[in-house]
Amino acid sequence: MTLIKNAVVSSTNPNKAIATDDIMFHADKTKWMKFGNTLKLRLLIHAYAVGGINKTAEMAIINAEGSGFLGAGEDAMVNPGYTGNDKPNPFWNAYKTGTDGTTSANDVYYKANEWGIGYYKGDGDPRVTNVAVPGTGNRLYTPGNQGLKGVAYGLPPDAVNAAAELAGYGPGVYKSATAPQAILTAAESLFLQAEARERGWITSGPSAQALCEAGMDDSFRYLGVPNSASSAADYRTFNATYPDVDYTAGPIAAGGPSGGIFTILSQKWFALNATNTLEVWTDWRRVPYSEVATKVLTNNTAAPSDKFVYGDGAGYTPGPARSVSPQIQPGDNIPVRYLYPQTEYNYNTANVAAEGTITRYSRIFWDLN
Repeated sequence: MTLIKNAVVSSTNPNKAIATDDIMFHADKTKWMKFGNTLKLRLLIHAYAVGGINKTAEMAIINAEGSGFLGAGEDAMVNPGYTGNDKPNPFWNAYKTGTDGTTSANDVYYKANEWGIGYYKGDGDPRVTNVAVPGTGNRLYTPGNQGLKGVAYGLPPDAVNAAAELAGYGPGVYKSATAPQAILTAAESLFLQAEARERGWITSGPSAQALCEAGMDDSFRYLGVPNSASSAADYRTFNATYPDVDYTAGPIAAGGPSGGIFTILSQKWFALNATNTLEVWTDWRRVPYSEVATKVLTNNTAAPSDKFVYGDGAGYTPGPARSVSPQIQPGDNIPVRYLYPQTEYNYNTANVAAEGTITRYSRIFWDLN
């Protein structure tokens, strides 16, 4: 950030073409500062439970810089010059149409999960099924021969679950061959800010509720929902009193979550599904359900999970289920960590060894729950 802020651009120095060479913000220094601050905020949010990190002091550094964070409509996107079939957007190329013009193998292989589709539809979400304006949904998913039907993980690809029968990536996700590639969306930035505001790290400006709702609005915009702001407002009205959408809602049953953090993280899942799933995985790992609820509502005898539970506090089946495959036993766990690649063991041996034995179930330092 310091290098960018202090860079001098003139017609005679090496930075003279930066406005065109910079494929993300085209020499807009303020947006680069906002991007840097937003990355810092994401790291602080990831480590929110780590007592050794002084969040107040770190926020003071960000505030002193003064540029703030990426706001509404300020997606960090790159486009080095994507063109048609020969140099397409990499997501389009990998998950929609290859450079030879044929359907990508990933478009056939990766299909919608029935839990996710069911949850969006249960909330009447215009990103999937727009009940207010028929025919304008299907931004997250492209319907298959059976319409908006997903598959339970682990079921065999038989006639009912053949690729052509199931929903796949939608136009709000793959966009076009020439569309810019998202690095960090405004919606994600706004949800990060909402959580920081709710936790008291951000102490001025829009409220946590306003930031959370702005994140919803921006997700609708990014995915191309028609009349995105009013559609998002209608969505909130339709789901009033349900804490996965309504920031002010109380629990729908004793022991369940209220709005606030539960709303922010639930909406972050709705927004980042298919656009930044690793951030959602991080949220699931770092925030225990016990922070927002005292019991899992669907099964009142169950203790709250040490990981975040999506859906349950809104009256939906908790999930998503890892798999229905009989090879996956009920006690099996979802991995909580990436394994280091072999190159780290080859070239960074001392640092890797200092962490001891690492498995996919070894928690990273900020996953304290």
